[in-house]
Amino acid sequence: MIRVLRFSLVCVALLFTGCYLPTDFDAQLQIDKRGNYIFRYDGKLTHLGLLRQLTLKEITQEEGLEKVGFIRRDLARDKAFGSGATIEERVANIKHLRDATFEVKYKRSSNINRGRSYSFIRFNSRMLGISRVPNKAKGGEGFLVKVFGDKPNKELIEALEKANLKANGRLRIQTDAKVLRHNADKQYSSGGLRVYVWNIKSLKKASPHLSFALQQ
Repeated sequence: MIRVLRFSLVCVALLFTGCYLPTDFDAQLQIDKRGNYIFRYDGKLTHLGLLRQLTLKEITQEEGLEKVGFIRRDLARDKAFGSGATIEERVANIKHLRDATFEVKYKRSSNINRGRSYSFIRFNSRMLGISRVPNKAKGGEGFLVKVFGDKPNKELIEALEKANLKANGRLRIQTDAKVLRHNADKQYSSGGLRVYVWNIKSLKKASPHLSFALQQ
């Protein structure tokens, strides 16, 4: 089992050193037809680069703890992580659970018109993205908003799962927009809004996607 774990993490490290894997999470996106959104994430993040170094004993436990401190501070540079006016206060709210796994709370609000795109956690380790793109459909005009999940390729998914790193979470998107396409597991109405739900139990599952026409 140890050999499998080490081999898997070497494979993962080839493309994922420094990246985060979300697990055991509840994620919620509220987004309206004009592009205003609030995204919340409550769950765990595993730093794959640090996990590899610890598993392969490339660093000592003391060096690992130093890197844990660096990772917590790196995450806390984003004011959406934790809570608090200072980076020190936010660091204190990012909990180190074990090895390379952290427990975090995250909340960001904005409008997709401001930056045209948004990524959580960040572009090189994206769990969820929002983009504003021109509507190229026949007779279409204006812009579309696309919400999409991201995941590694098949080989890396197998390596992650052999290392017992599996997705386990739920994503909910709540909107008043007229949705054009989606692949949610289920949907229901709530107070005049529509809620789309994805239960994510495996990285092999198709990534979530949802799109609608942006109203100005």
